[in-house]
Amino acid sequence: MTAPNTRRVDRVPLSRSQQNIYNGMLQDNDPALYFIGKSYRFHQLELSVFLAALEATILKNPGQLCVLEAPSTEGDYPDLVPRLQFGDIVRVRSDEQPQTDSRDYDLMHAWSPDILAKPLVRYTVRTDKNGFVARLDVFTHHILVDGGAIRIIEENLAHHLDTDNRLEIPCIRQALDKLAEAHRREATKVEESLQRLANVVQRELADEVRNGGYGQVSNDAPGNAARGVLHESMIICGKAFDNIIALSETKQVPLNILVATAAVAVDASLRQSTEGLLVHAVDNRFGDPYLDVATCLVNSVAHSIRFPPFASVQDVVRTLDRSYVKAIRLRWLREEYYRRIYLALNQTSHIEALTLNFIREPCAPGLRPFLSEVPTVTDIGPVEGMTVACVLNEDERTLDLSIWNRVDLPQGKSCTRVAKRIAAALELMAAAWDQPIAMIVNEWFGISSDGALCLGNEVTQTTRPLAPAWFLDPGGSVHLTVDKRRYVHPWIAWLVRGSVVPGDVLVFTDDNTDKTIDLLIACHLAGCGYSVCDTVAEVPLRAKAITDHGGGVSARVIDVAATQLAVTPDNEQSKLADKLIKQAAQDISLADKTAYIMPTSGSTGQPKLVQVSHGSLALFCDAVRNAYGWGAHDTILQCAPLTSDISVEEIFGGAICGSKLVRSTAMKTGDLAELARDIFVQRATVIDLPTAVWHLLCDHSDAIDEINRSCLRQIVIGGEAVRPCAVDKWIDSGASQGISLMSTYGPTETTVVVTYLPIVCAPMTVESDARLRLGWPIVPNTVFIAFGELVIVGDLVSVGYLGIDSRNFGTVTTTDGSCRRAFATADCVILDDEGFPVFSGRKDAVVKISGKRVDTAELIRRISTDPNVSDVAVEVYNGRLGVWFETKLTREGVDDAAAATRSRLILASLGVSSFFVVGVPCIPRKPNGKIDRDNLLVMPQLVDSVQNYAGSGEGAAGLAEIWSRHLGRAILPDSSLLDEGIGSVDLIRILPDTRRHLGRHLSLLDLISADNAANLTAAQTANVWMDVGTAAEIERDLASLCRQRNATEFSVKQTRNSHQKQAIVVLGASGILGTGFAQAVLDLRQSGVLCPEVVLATRARLPEGDPWTALQGVDGVRIERISFENGPGELEALIRDTDAGTLVNGVGNTNMLVPYRELRLANVELVSAIVDICASYSTRLVHLSSFVVNADVTVPQVTDPRETPYPYAASKSLAELVVAGSPSALDFTIVRLPRVLGEDYQLRNSSDILLSIVDACIALRAYPSATVTEEVTTGRAAAKAILGVVSALARSGQLGSGISVVRGEAVAYADFLSEFASDELNMAEWKYRLDQSDWAKRNPRRWSVIDAWFTLGMMFEMRSYAEYPTMALGVESVAELAAPPESIRALLAHGCSQPLKYTGR
Repeated sequence: MTAPNTRRVDRVPLSRSQQNIYNGMLQDNDPALYFIGKSYRFHQLELSVFLAALEATILKNPGQLCVLEAPSTEGDYPDLVPRLQFGDIVRVRSDEQPQTDSRDYDLMHAWSPDILAKPLVRYTVRTDKNGFVARLDVFTHHILVDGGAIRIIEENLAHHLDTDNRLEIPCIRQALDKLAEAHRREATKVEESLQRLANVVQRELADEVRNGGYGQVSNDAPGNAARGVLHESMIICGKAFDNIIALSETKQVPLNILVATAAVAVDASLRQSTEGLLVHAVDNRFGDPYLDVATCLVNSVAHSIRFPPFASVQDVVRTLDRSYVKAIRLRWLREEYYRRIYLALNQTSHIEALTLNFIREPCAPGLRPFLSEVPTVTDIGPVEGMTVACVLNEDERTLDLSIWNRVDLPQGKSCTRVAKRIAAALELMAAAWDQPIAMIVNEWFGISSDGALCLGNEVTQTTRPLAPAWFLDPGGSVHLTVDKRRYVHPWIAWLVRGSVVPGDVLVFTDDNTDKTIDLLIACHLAGCGYSVCDTVAEVPLRAKAITDHGGGVSARVIDVAATQLAVTPDNEQSKLADKLIKQAAQDISLADKTAYIMPTSGSTGQPKLVQVSHGSLALFCDAVRNAYGWGAHDTILQCAPLTSDISVEEIFGGAICGSKLVRSTAMKTGDLAELARDIFVQRATVIDLPTAVWHLLCDHSDAIDEINRSCLRQIVIGGEAVRPCAVDKWIDSGASQGISLMSTYGPTETTVVVTYLPIVCAPMTVESDARLRLGWPIVPNTVFIAFGELVIVGDLVSVGYLGIDSRNFGTVTTTDGSCRRAFATADCVILDDEGFPVFSGRKDAVVKISGKRVDTAELIRRISTDPNVSDVAVEVYNGRLGVWFETKLTREGVDDAAAATRSRLILASLGVSSFFVVGVPCIPRKPNGKIDRDNLLVMPQLVDSVQNYAGSGEGAAGLAEIWSRHLGRAILPDSSLLDEGIGSVDLIRILPDTRRHLGRHLSLLDLISADNAANLTAAQTANVWMDVGTAAEIERDLASLCRQRNATEFSVKQTRNSHQKQAIVVLGASGILGTGFAQAVLDLRQSGVLCPEVVLATRARLPEGDPWTALQGVDGVRIERISFENGPGELEALIRDTDAGTLVNGVGNTNMLVPYRELRLANVELVSAIVDICASYSTRLVHLSSFVVNADVTVPQVTDPRETPYPYAASKSLAELVVAGSPSALDFTIVRLPRVLGEDYQLRNSSDILLSIVDACIALRAYPSATVTEEVTTGRAAAKAILGVVSALARSGQLGSGISVVRGEAVAYADFLSEFASDELNMAEWKYRLDQSDWAKRNPRRWSVIDAWFTLGMMFEMRSYAEYPTMALGVESVAELAAPPESIRALLAHGCSQPLKYTGR
């Protein structure tokens, strides 16, 4: 067999996937980069038979006979042109010939320096000593085929190896035409996807950037791809495989998601980060016959990964499942577009990602009988990072895991045992389903009592509070403290008289006297909580926030300074106080009531209010007594602001120990000398300071001298890592003699402190390297490390932020089955040489400068190692990284050039490209020790080095001039930004001035899509879904399908004398309307009403349960399966075989979010075929349509499909035009339906807009002020009304060739929605809250429908639907059918993701 010669040379344009690969090739010089290969071993086959089958296979897939020929126009892509013969790409070799490697180096070398006019594939057939085919090695360039194409080739080879098919000679011409059509179809889908989804992707990625998450951006990740090499592989089989499959079936989770979860967990372990990017390779063929071609159509979809380190296996599985489903909708959006947006928004030039390639079979099933073993993949082409390939072999019941990575991976960067760890994680999933996923990858560690690391799965029991509140602790010395405080009992009596009850939260400001301290103690003794504000203006706002979001807590505002208290004790006052104290002590729910609400420091973002319970505070206070050694002999200098959680430790930790408390205001003024004087004068023995303040104290010699003369015996510090050099200064000063130093750590969210580390405790001093250690848990079994991040578990964890949901809070199920509160701190640790955890920075202490990640915590640590630096601050200012430092010289107003130079060298060594360094006399700090950023940025030493300038000029030329100035090169109006190599950071840089120049809002995607100044200047900002291709397709459909046709065009195959006894066929029985017909028919049969036979035809498998179960065995009802895969013939046979008198067309694609091309087949083309068949068989047609066709549904007109605001409306208008244009012989009615709700089981997974909005309103507790009124009915009610018309025809015999408008219940959205939520918001505010909500993340399909609904609403605000042009249908009869539904509210209850909550309006 030889390939037929052809005179005509076909040029097949490259697919979009191939164009992307070609662009990559132009940037790389490695000919082996895109080399892919696969090897097959066969049972003995005759060589001649095999070669004939192989040749037929190649002819069937003639892209393999093509070479790339240079384009005629410079800058275009090359074309695929058939220039080769079978012998050019196939060779036969003996398997006994020596081989050093299976790769085809001849082919690989032939591609250097380019691949134009060269074979792109090579088949090497290897024979055994008897001349039989033993092996086949296939090597190809990735631009030619992808994995899906290889499977098609395998299927074709199996087909031609079959003895029944060996005489077939494929037509190469038809195959080339099919190849070209596949490329055209792919290009259309890509363009449609870009128009439809680009803005959505940009918005979603922008939201991710705003919400943080830099784990997937790495400074170390290379900026380009490299050839992938196999690092390791293993096979999961036997019981392990069975258990994984059982888990997939039991939990109803796809196997690929379980594999992805295990791979993500191992990857998180390797990178010590629970944030990342997961890329899935996708084959977009999906059984589409037009794409069932051996070519390269591969794409990939990506989604961010972010989960708390304590997340359970189940949590991560569900998160990845939802993310994958959401990402797969982007399967036609080219990954290069996604990547460019991603890079631009993340201000980086490269990404670190994990790639998963899940393959559901090792080869085409038909080829397996010819193979002696499973094929081997030898090369996979380019990879950017670790790629996990997983091949499912259901016949052998195995999973084959292979780990591929870059060939140029640096020494030491390669990780071993990755496949084994993934397999182990898969095997452990079932047993650890509800436990932290860190456990299944050995990343869950506890901290033992001596601060050492221990296995976290061995630690299960956490300490519970001994008492519900600190003042009820039986071992405490509370009475000693209370008796010393003169205002405590007067305050309690005052609270009683003010009708304050246990559980209330008192809101006030500090008057800086003992009176406020006593109020704190008093309100706790009374069973209340408190929240202190910095200013008077904050008080009413704080009180409102507590009332609104405190879970029923009542906030009471108190003016401390203005309150007059009777300090002289009297019997009545004592009785009132004792009564309230006793009442609080007997409150069984006291432990869960609020003890205090305190803002976080705000050092890592906007301060958030933390709600801490009495039980958590009681546990902490008991721990303080055991850890710090405070007692009645101690005097604690209370100097922390009451808005800092250090004050909680000072006041209540001291109170439970019976210590004396004296106040100091030195911290408010930042006067270290005054602080030292207060220590001396007040004879304080204990002081609790922010670590930053203690660092400054170590450089203040006068203050240290004062402290040396004081009674001080202990300093407790906390808030940041201690600087070892500061400890050395402290020791050298002599102040450490007799004064112990204890470093503590704990977020506000976990009740002040969770670990403590004695650093100086005579006669012991911790060595320098150990001073950064985490320390000892203040409460046993509460501190854990997962994926390098500290996690606090147990009752020290607060109940969360007030009014804010945070993924950092959650619960952990331990190995004993108990559930504990958990908090992810974002603080990172590593292990020192002795295996103890030490601090290594924060996850959120990362900024981006010119696209590069900079760890500011690491920068501060390195600068602080200079013993001359007393204090340092790092902030981003105008895109540059600023470093402010303080030394002895700068405090005296002298420049410290040496310290500045050292700081610059550190910045340069970290690769920071844009920075400045400023020496200042004093770095401003807040009373809590945190940097005062506002004052820092207005210091006179700061010089703004950023110059703002705007461009001039008009139109594209002016815009190109602006770009040229920004980019430092000549840019012409038609210069392609992509061809010029303009990176994402530069695109961001030119965007603001581009907006100013054009005078309109632009997105980064607009800039990328336009690609040059001329296009961008000419571009319109309207939301236009109809591109040139779609417009032409609709024009063709109007011309060919919707014209008025004559009866003579149809051959009437069967005439009908009477319709009375003929069947009613309902197409689309599994849909909402089809199910409604099934239920209506069942109701009629059960009520004894006579009606014709009903045939319910469905393409999908019907669900179990009613009405389908009840219909089985009912006389006069049949259920038929129809696929529509074989064209109109199958439908024609159904009408003929059932003797159908009436056909109800309920088939259609109701997805309003997809382009016209995806709607056309079901909504237009099928309708045309139905019209033809019904006319041929004299079958009446009931065509189910929608209200979307026209603003006034009672008018026999449709909106012009060339002008409709969205594609779904266009398809429905076209369908009505098709029906109305049918020959006069066809009797029809067009039934226009309002919004139709399905049965309860259908609503559970429905994305109906009304249901989606109700569900969202319940979640947000607010509804939008929508001025929309819409009619709503149910499938059953609509079907009942339509069947009534059809049954009545038994008497009249005619549908009338007109329109029937089904009337439902009018629903005014605002009034209706107000029954499910209490707060009315304007549309924009409600939508903003929705976009930020957890509900949107949990319900992406419903969110997307609401999003499209809002977009459509904005379009109609600019142009009402009535203003769109219409087309007449040419019919006159318009009737109305009443279809009142049963309770819509009751029906919606079945579909909401949460219980309905009525506001009672």
